[in-house]
Amino acid sequence: SAGGPREIMISERVWRDRFGADPAIVGRPVTLDGTSWTVVGVLAPDHEFPSATDDFIRPVRFDAADVGPYWGFGIYRAWGRLAPGRTVEDARSELVALANESRLRNPLWTPVENYRSESPVTDLRTALTGDVRGRMLFLLVAVALVLLVVTANVANLLLSRGLSKRQDRAVRVALGAGRGRLVLSGVAESLLLTAVGTGFGIALALFGLDALRPFLPEGLPRAASIGIDGRVLAVTAVVASGVGILTGLVASIRGIGASPAGLLRSGGRGGTGRDRRALSRALVFAQIAVSVVLVTTAGLLVRSLGRLATVDPGFDAEGLVTTRLHPTPGRFASDEEAVAFARAVEERVAALPGLRAAAVAGSIPFGAIREGAATWMDGVTEDPNSLPFLARYRVSPGYFDAMGIDLVEGRFLSEADVAGGELVAVVDESAVAEYWPEGALGKIIRLYYPTAAPVRIVGVVRSVRHERLSAPPTPTWYLPFAQSPTSEFTVVARGDGDVDRTLAAVRAAVAQLDDGTPVSRQLGYDDLMGASMAESRLLALLTSLFGLTTLLLGSVGLYGVASYMVREQTRDFGVRLALGAGPDVIRASILASGLRFAIPGAALGLLLAWPATRLIEGLLFGVQPWDPVTFVSVPILMAGTAMLAVWIPARRATRVDPAKVLREG
Repeated sequence: SAGGPREIMISERVWRDRFGADPAIVGRPVTLDGTSWTVVGVLAPDHEFPSATDDFIRPVRFDAADVGPYWGFGIYRAWGRLAPGRTVEDARSELVALANESRLRNPLWTPVENYRSESPVTDLRTALTGDVRGRMLFLLVAVALVLLVVTANVANLLLSRGLSKRQDRAVRVALGAGRGRLVLSGVAESLLLTAVGTGFGIALALFGLDALRPFLPEGLPRAASIGIDGRVLAVTAVVASGVGILTGLVASIRGIGASPAGLLRSGGRGGTGRDRRALSRALVFAQIAVSVVLVTTAGLLVRSLGRLATVDPGFDAEGLVTTRLHPTPGRFASDEEAVAFARAVEERVAALPGLRAAAVAGSIPFGAIREGAATWMDGVTEDPNSLPFLARYRVSPGYFDAMGIDLVEGRFLSEADVAGGELVAVVDESAVAEYWPEGALGKIIRLYYPTAAPVRIVGVVRSVRHERLSAPPTPTWYLPFAQSPTSEFTVVARGDGDVDRTLAAVRAAVAQLDDGTPVSRQLGYDDLMGASMAESRLLALLTSLFGLTTLLLGSVGLYGVASYMVREQTRDFGVRLALGAGPDVIRASILASGLRFAIPGAALGLLLAWPATRLIEGLLFGVQPWDPVTFVSVPILMAGTAMLAVWIPARRATRVDPAKVLREG
């Protein structure tokens, strides 16, 4: 509470790097932002709450009677543990009562009969993973589909291998070998191959995790704990063993199911060949269908990512860089001193060679700090207890030029808009469209309450995206930094295109002015905006990898079926060539045979993709789940892949020597 002791917890990283892992740190004072705090604890090394990146946790000091910082300025989140026997609904009811009680301490509160606060309450797991849970489940399904294709492909290859060795097994059965022993031998061979493949897969997974980490979106829940632990390895071993045993059993049983005498007389070409071809084709059919589903989904996500990359954020990000400054709290005795320091920084940075513009702002689009305020609008707002929450930026006059934000009507903020003068603001087009469709110039808005000082709208600018390119602009207003300063602020500067050089120059300029002011988040704006696309990029990347993997496996399966078919029909091809059939005819017949079940598989895949893509509709931007470009391109891709897979066996069939085949027949 306000006036309570100044206590703080520090991260294990800070404790180790800054205090040498001193066990006596608890109870000692440390200085943070110019203020002395007493260390009361060290966070565990693997802590992830409230965030894995938190180095300091200190209490928020609430005073419900203080209008400015607590009412209408921001949104706070609270965490708690339910008492035994209590439910989430119980907690919600108690929080509503607490909120209503706290409102009575607000001197600007207008009592309303039967007013009821809204306090959304949920469990912590849902709160932390709610935004990504659906995406993770989608990836889990994609992995399961890849596993299904891998299993089908392994089964197909083992069937081919098992049946190619059936004459050898027939000899062993004829000599007295037990069928059970041969089945166990086949299963053991399959398990050995599975073990080798599993080991290779685990090594690839370890490498892939390290390669994947740079693509993980910032703020992904429990990102630091992503890895391969004992439970993952155990599940992998069980699944791999099950696949190995199942495929080994199927291949072995079918490989020894025919009569040994018949196999020996036929030279290994038994009646199981027709059954085997039917089973192999069914497996390839399923692989192609699953591949089409994943490739179609990946195509939609990639096209969505492409659309997202072309979204106009409302400002020009080329050559723009940002630097966050953190002057020590209490350093400025007045707002005038804070404004003077910010102006000095802006002028020093703007004077750097190669820079075209510079400005300061309390917060910026896509930045780590977001500001907003409950806003009263004269002539628009009716209920003082239910005010719209608008995005708010406190900026210097050069901000719009530095950011490349265009003026729509009226004027920009100017150097004449200073403390003590008329309070003015600039709003964006989305605010005008929602609240002043007849025109916003000259209209009055107020911070928080109808009794606050009037702020006159003097200009309208283009709307900008605030946090994500996929989210539409929200109503926004801009105040002069000189009339509403903040001790911490961000410098935005536009250079000649060399981001690293511009950032180094800005850092040097700040150090020359005051080398004691910490700086953070020195980034080019392309990187800043790119972070908002990290999740979409990761999802598109993984799905594309899964889709290409299944496409490759499906092609391998199709190649295997075509090769087996050519080997089984070698004598037929020899006879047809001897009777005058041309190589093109033989090749065309094999290609047609391969496509006869590849095309139906692709058609089934498209039918399955139709409902499947609607499940990811919420992950798409600017692309419909039934996007015709994707649904046309995928079958063409599958047809081309199938033709390539069948072409090699078909080409080999045309090189059969008819005389040799007839002699051996």
